Parts: sequence; structure tokens; C-alpha cells
Amino acid sequence: MTTTSHEVTSARREVRALPLDLWPEADRNAWNAACQPASRLKRGGAAGHLKPVTRDDRARHYGCFLDFLDRCGLLQPDEQAAANVTVDNVHAYITELKDRVSSVTVYARSVSCGVPPSTWDRAVLPGSPRSGRTSHS
Repeated sequence: MTTTSHEVTSARREVRALPLDLWPEADRNAWNAACQPASRLKRGGAAGHLKPVTRDDRARHYGCFLDFLDRCGLLQPDEQAAANVTVDNVHAYITELKDRVSSVTVYARSVSCGVPPSTWDRAVLPGSPRSGRTSHS
């Protein structure tokens, strides 16, 4: 799915993080499982070792991504966990972010969405460590 610049422009209104209780059920369940701490003989979730402030920050960033998708009519709430994290959706989100925040924030929020830097398009995220271009060149 490709987002037009008009959709991205209209999506700039009322930017917020979608609260966890409004996330798609599969994403919410996956996040809650990931936040489970380790117990004596049982492994915790992938985010279980993180401090609460770090987990809250990552949830807020992913919530911002989900809110962007919702504002643009791209959110698919009945899909499996992380199904909304597609190349087209992330590129559209990064396009919006680049107009509002610094390149460091764009990088951090993209990582919070679970998108590995090795998959980023150099044209979409100039200044990222993988782009070969820095913000001061």
C-alpha cells in the first residue's frame, strides 16, 4: 500500500501515541508477553529485562506509529502482531516524522517500531548510520 503525500500531510494533525488499551489485540498481547519478567527457572519476555521507563518509552513510540496508521486509515487491527509494520507503512511514517522531529528521533522511533536499520531505504532516512550520509555533511 502506498501513501500519497496528501495523506501524510493530513496525518500531521493531532499527533499522539495510541494508548496500549487501544492497540490491536494481537499487538497488545505480544507486548504484554514481551514485558513479562524472568522468574526463577522461567525466561522472561524480550522486554522483560528493561526498566519500566524504557518499556514505557518504547510502547509510546510504537503507539505513535500505530496512531499514525490509524490517522491515515492504514491500521489493520485484526491482523497478527506487528502485521502493520510493513515497508510502505514505515516509509510513510518516517516521511511524516522527518517534517516534525530531528534525524536522531526519526532513527530512534524507527528502531522502536521493530524495523531493522539494514532494511531502511537510504533515500527515506538520510543521516542514519546505514545511509552513508551524515546530517553534517
